Amino acid sequence: MKIEWKCAERVDPRLGMEILVLRHIRQNTVSPHYVDFVDRSSKPGYYFMVTTIVGPNLEELMRLGHNKKCTHQTALGVAFQVLAALKDLHGLGFIHRDIRPCNLNIGPGNRTHFIYLMNFGSAAVYRKARRVRKPRENVAFRGTMPFTSLSSHNKKEQCPKDDLESLVYTIVQMCNGLPWINEKNEDSVVAQKKKVREDSDTFFRVLHPPSMRAILTYLDKIGYYDLVDHDIVKNLILKAAENEKFESLQACDFDWEDDSDSSFSSTSMRERF
Repeated sequence: MKIEWKCAERVDPRLGMEILVLRHIRQNTVSPHYVDFVDRSSKPGYYFMVTTIVGPNLEELMRLGHNKKCTHQTALGVAFQVLAALKDLHGLGFIHRDIRPCNLNIGPGNRTHFIYLMNFGSAAVYRKARRVRKPRENVAFRGTMPFTSLSSHNKKEQCPKDDLESLVYTIVQMCNGLPWINEKNEDSVVAQKKKVREDSDTFFRVLHPPSMRAILTYLDKIGYYDLVDHDIVKNLILKAAENEKFESLQACDFDWEDDSDSSFSSTSMRERF
């Protein structure tokens, strides 16, 4: 269940957008990467909605891992599933605008291999009736600073490619750690994100820098009105996995599914979540 307190000053109620997105998803897709919307209601001081349950989010899970990181096989597997979720979301004309580890959850019970895209309070309608929304001239910053795209930093209207750029930062944080994760100065964060384009080997490390660099290069060339080819990004993720001789990303076990790792044992996870 999610609650939103009623506030006279709020002009963009986030719960309404969450309900809109989830309803559209279920009416138009059978994607396994989204919860089901069950019901909504309101009380004198708040609104609430009910959905099917999920397990812990990836930020919580990383705190359990060795050195608070995951293996690069798990990071690439997460990227593969989130990309599929975003392809469905973008296909329906929405953008998420806040892709990061805490907005990605694993499934409950025996569905821990599924990654769920969550929290659509920052989402927006990018395209409606096959027409792309005209970009605004003055756009407020939207997102979470370590993970948001360069376009967002530059106060530009976001589009589907920005979600994919955030996904790149997300898997790097999970696997290697973002060098700017604790930086509070936005100018410094922007400078470091630009530097990544020049010195990607150090940034990506075990995530096969040629493939990851190619993803960023591709995304940087896309304009606001351009269509994103999710399959190009998908093939580059698969190439990175192939370089490491990983098994199928659809079938590979995530770190938290490894019974030999006591950090992620079912008992350990039950005690924390």
